[in-house]
Amino acid sequence: MSDSNITYYSKQAESLSAQYDNVSFTDVHSDWLSHLPNKGRVLDVGAGSGRDAAYLANKGLSVVAVEPAEGMRSLARITKPHPNIHWLDDTLPELKKVFALQIKFDLILLSAVWMHIAPSSREKTFRNLSALLKPNGKLVISLRHGECHDERVMYDVSVSEHAQLASKFGLSYELATAKAETDKLGRKEVSWQTVVLTLPDDGTGAFPLIRNIVVNDNKSSTYKLALLRSLLRIAEGHPGAVMSQSDDCVELPLGFIKETGWQQHSQTVLSERQVKVLNRLLDSFGEEFELGINARKYQGIADVSKATATRDLADLVAKQCLVQLAGGGRSTRYVINIV
Repeated sequence: MSDSNITYYSKQAESLSAQYDNVSFTDVHSDWLSHLPNKGRVLDVGAGSGRDAAYLANKGLSVVAVEPAEGMRSLARITKPHPNIHWLDDTLPELKKVFALQIKFDLILLSAVWMHIAPSSREKTFRNLSALLKPNGKLVISLRHGECHDERVMYDVSVSEHAQLASKFGLSYELATAKAETDKLGRKEVSWQTVVLTLPDDGTGAFPLIRNIVVNDNKSSTYKLALLRSLLRIAEGHPGAVMSQSDDCVELPLGFIKETGWQQHSQTVLSERQVKVLNRLLDSFGEEFELGINARKYQGIADVSKATATRDLADLVAKQCLVQLAGGGRSTRYVINIV
């Protein structure tokens, strides 16, 4: 949100808060109430008067209410005191103070906020919000259509934009209001739609940015996909193992990857030479065998004939220790399977 918008909301805090509080949470958000969690944590970004935060807190939810306009935030703390609400002075798209909490949320709500976000900042905003969701967490965004006749800066919005962002960052998309609804404050030129986006909980776990690569890669089987799928479960299923992370990467200790691989195959009966080859693959995960291992490389590591290498590789695929990549004949390659 721009500094001018923040200043406007802060100066007009009393009148705007009274206006917003004149309409109930259930009236404003009736189209997505079925998605409300029964328990857990909620992030309310652009919490304004605190109306929504107070409703959610009264439902027993733990709420982090983000409001950059000091006037709105200070007034809401006075008029909506609640032990379940933690107020923060933070701004999109970075949300630095929210990320510093190191928690994830069952629900993230952006009510009457998206139209204030400049188009150039929207992808980063969406990426950061999706990174704050728990598996199966919901991101609810209301979209304002119509002109603004005061000094606030607003930009055009569309449901198609959110469908595209959801696809890019691996979230499922639902349009909660197929037809734009009239404004609850009676402004004839204003209408609203709501989108609900969900971070899938498919049993693998995923960081949204990495999930996007997996979801959108149209190749049936590549080394990159095999490597990423191997890391997804480890990275989010064992967050304590993450050494560092950024918008573009997550760092894991190589030894933990090896340990996870052997835990998965601890009951698998293997020959000594098969164990030797798997250890070599795990020790150099993603480096020496960037394109996978083939029969010739297996021969060199295990010191066996080509026929034995071929049989061993087929056996490792059958036992789900390796995955065969696309291709065939002499070019057939295999990668370690940790899923």
